Amino acid sequence: MPDDGLEILVPGRDAVGDRFRAWVGTPASPEWLPATRLFGAGLDDALADVRAARGTDSDAVAGSLLLESYAQRVVPPALAARVLAGRSVSTAPDALSVRCEEGRVREVAFAPRPRDGPALAGFDAVVATLHRRTRAGRRVLAGAVAHAVAVTYVHLSWPEPDHARHLDDARRVLADAGLADLVRVEAAEVDGEPWLYADRRTCCLAFRTHRAAGPSFCATCPIVPESDRRRSFTDAVASYGRRHAES
Repeated sequence: MPDDGLEILVPGRDAVGDRFRAWVGTPASPEWLPATRLFGAGLDDALADVRAARGTDSDAVAGSLLLESYAQRVVPPALAARVLAGRSVSTAPDALSVRCEEGRVREVAFAPRPRDGPALAGFDAVVATLHRRTRAGRRVLAGAVAHAVAVTYVHLSWPEPDHARHLDDARRVLADAGLADLVRVEAAEVDGEPWLYADRRTCCLAFRTHRAAGPSFCATCPIVPESDRRRSFTDAVASYGRRHAES
């Protein structure tokens, strides 16, 4: 935990990994910077870090991957706070601090002042900024946010007795943010039980980074045949069931 007097936003969620881990407060350490700086005066440096770390010479790819890591750190704890604790935090850049390392957003801290408003306030501005600076497509960039929403609700739903419990919430948040057409979320049956299923309708462009073994694609990528995506989902459900049966 940072030595800045910060509090944990959603206690007790580390059992499913650290995707829901976030802080409340304003970090004093120089390793942290306001998100307004990340997407402002610090953006060129941030993109250069992504290009170097991920192996790409494309600003569009770097912009997409920067937003992927940012959204995956901001969206899960913000939505989990609403769903699990009835606690509202702002996702606007002026209410966020971030810690970056090797071209990725590693940690996020939310301002302590709660705000009413849309669950994903601020992401439109970030998408617009990255589109202008990197020329990455708006749908590609917005797809990163939609994907973060879908992944969040998958991880909130699967531990529940109803493994698709938060399907309606996911669809509502996506629709309210104008992102519903960028991901598919549904209840898919596995061994007679419904599980929340999600896949993407836009690619994050990670396959365009330099890899010695050639390009590879995420399990939910629209470039991957749907039969393979469904197989990966079924395998993930089986793996999840085995792990939790043993715990």
